[in-house]
Amino acid sequence: LPKLNVMTAQKIAMEKGVPAADFNLIERRLKVCSGCLYFNKEKESCGRCGCALVAKIGKARESCPTGQW
Repeated sequence: LPKLNVMTAQKIAMEKGVPAADFNLIERRLKVCSGCLYFNKEKESCGRCGCALVAKIGKARESCPTGQW
């Protein structure tokens, strides 16, 4: 898995004032993203939407641009 961690993802969401995803959901998203064709390992970002993964996976209301979560 990437160097990203669940606590950081959740913290970023809370700092932005949006509902944070729970730990289990973030872990599931992280596993899906890290195995995805569009995952940019060097930048730890989504190659499809360009989002930094740590910011996207921690937000409860976010969704995958390819429909994987």
